[in-house]
Amino acid sequence: MLKNILGFDVTNVHFNSKEIKPGGLFVPLKGGNSDGHKYIKSAIQNGAVASLWNEEIPVPQELDSEIKFIKVKDTLQAFQHLANYHRKEINPIIIGITGSNGKTTTKEIVAAALSTLYKVHKNTGNYNNHIGVPLTLLSMPDNTELCIVEMGMNHKGEIRTLSNIAQPNIAIITNIGESHIGHLGSRANIAKAKMEIIEGLINKNNIIYDGDESLLSELSGYPVYNKDINKLRQLDNKIMFEYLGEKVTLPAFGLHNAKNTAFAIVLSSILKVKMTDVLDGLSSFQNNDMRLELKKIGTTSFLVDCYNSSLTSLKSALDTFDNINTTKKKIAILGDIFELGTESKDTHKLIGEMTLCNFDFEYWFVGENMKVAYEVHSQQSKNKYFENTELLLEYILLNQDAFNNTFILLKASRGMRLESVLNAFHN
Repeated sequence: MLKNILGFDVTNVHFNSKEIKPGGLFVPLKGGNSDGHKYIKSAIQNGAVASLWNEEIPVPQELDSEIKFIKVKDTLQAFQHLANYHRKEINPIIIGITGSNGKTTTKEIVAAALSTLYKVHKNTGNYNNHIGVPLTLLSMPDNTELCIVEMGMNHKGEIRTLSNIAQPNIAIITNIGESHIGHLGSRANIAKAKMEIIEGLINKNNIIYDGDESLLSELSGYPVYNKDINKLRQLDNKIMFEYLGEKVTLPAFGLHNAKNTAFAIVLSSILKVKMTDVLDGLSSFQNNDMRLELKKIGTTSFLVDCYNSSLTSLKSALDTFDNINTTKKKIAILGDIFELGTESKDTHKLIGEMTLCNFDFEYWFVGENMKVAYEVHSQQSKNKYFENTELLLEYILLNQDAFNNTFILLKASRGMRLESVLNAFHN
């Protein structure tokens, strides 16, 4: 691995000294609160045989002879350069995926759909930024045939950088929502930032996108339209629908995932994969933790969607919850949505209005921002408000018997840590 560029072989690469394995290359990165160069001893103890090193920082004398130090002007840029080199050396089919919502689930659906024919590699966890994408590429095994690279962003220019590092053969834009509108100012600016994925795209027309989103109308490629998704229904934990004449089943919650599955079907068509193989692969799909994940503790059921939140994904979660047939009492616990900037108050008020008019659940609102939504419901005595997650947990611990035979939706931005509600029930 990387022998041609480094002059010697390494078995693994990581920026976290604790994750280095024997034979590894350590990449010390400077962050806002830390400097990876300080953890070189930990990297060596865990098996690093080499390290990138900022040329302006003296190498500790006692370590100079223990491993090979590769001095560079900028360790992050060198890390990204190595990733691009490894991408070209392995030369798999690269699928780049971005979008405001659904990119991680789409990644998992694509991986399932194509896993029957390809040796698939994909990013793990939330490794979808300027350090996660290089790590994903550098962790590709030599026999990788198809690599799926999720690309996230907070500001304009970030997707452009990631796309140029990964150089995807085919790109997918799942949708344009409100995530990070506090940084970018408008959905139009979010769309422009997402379309930066074209910058590194090898064939500029190999882009699959939400054809129902007017902000993506300037794209030429493969639009996916809602009108082509028919007979859509949720049956227990399976989504069933017809797409372009094919009967499709995905073992998951969330009717909105039909469109994410349609992206994978179009991609499979571009790659000339037989539909029978695609359907076989989709049957093995498993969604990531905290993304419309079903949990059961005693007689209480949970639909956990706490990895992230936006107005769009919250509406999808509520639609999914509404479509679950159960005799249990339903409670939707909704926590704050972050990164909305000046749009925060209006968005949370809209959540209150939307939930008041469209869904007949009991609502518990959690967080400073959700107070605006609760105030819309203030005349509904069955609903509750908690200033923070800690106060919610206190209430649950004191009233656990009240949750027998209930079905609870947990939906919030990651920072609310609303999934901790599960721990309260375990206690």
